[in-house]
Amino acid sequence: MKEEAVLLDIRHCSKSAKEAETVINFKGCPLKCVWCHSAIARSVKPELVFNDQNCRECYVCVTTCDHLVHQIDDQGHHIHQSACQLDGKCVRNCSFDALSIIGKKYHLDQLWHEIEDDLEVLSKSGGRITLSGGEPTSQLKYIIPLLKKLKEAGINTALDTNGYTRTENLQTLIPWVDLFLIDYKETDPFRHYEFTGVYNQLIISNIHFLMEQKQNVILVCPYIPGYNDHQQHLEGIASFCRQHPELKVKVLPHDPLHGYGSNSHDLADDFTQVKPPAAATLNEWKSKLAAAGCQLV
Repeated sequence: MKEEAVLLDIRHCSKSAKEAETVINFKGCPLKCVWCHSAIARSVKPELVFNDQNCRECYVCVTTCDHLVHQIDDQGHHIHQSACQLDGKCVRNCSFDALSIIGKKYHLDQLWHEIEDDLEVLSKSGGRITLSGGEPTSQLKYIIPLLKKLKEAGINTALDTNGYTRTENLQTLIPWVDLFLIDYKETDPFRHYEFTGVYNQLIISNIHFLMEQKQNVILVCPYIPGYNDHQQHLEGIASFCRQHPELKVKVLPHDPLHGYGSNSHDLADDFTQVKPPAAATLNEWKSKLAAAGCQLV
């Protein structure tokens, strides 16, 4: 039986870019970040997504669905995910774009056909294919043969990961990955648990492991006002750079509008209320990291 991946989407490279990049976003993530703008990506399975802002309570979904997935009452529109067969009937019949299915299944040969036009552009430009998500290591059995095939085709590869995976998994991937992009969200382990649902010891250990293995690593540090914009975290990033001078650091501002959204109301916070940092504040943070010896990219 062929291995199937569940993808959020494929973001194809621009044919005009000097160093083009195609991003394949995998569904599934073990973290539950309270600021997450892609909570729908957490489950590996495809899901029916409801946009309550577009809903007009016309009841078409209720009458067209054969599985009693939709219920509309005084409390609003409820979706019973466990009953959904993902046949898309309600999506096709909704006139207001209030429903969609997130997550599409691909066999490896289907995905290869999907990205085939990009490969020539990437090869000529020296660009790369980045596996992201979600969390790509959540579908490890699929990404290993994909990465192998990309390297055999002479394509540069990158893995965009939260680092919360077994070290053995990263070790298996090393021969097939040219660049590791690892999120480093919070230094304090208890705050990390509070914000993401997991402690950060494994992530920190994996970063050290990759650096000790002489891998090309960029530490991706999201700057999230009100959460990780504190001195201890800044010092934690700087400490990594002191231990591993060849480590590169990329500071990213939180963008609440960039993502796939949520299909539930179980988030600890409303991510849309987390505002992006002011440019001056972000630049000050970067300046402090540079002054501490970090190699910013």
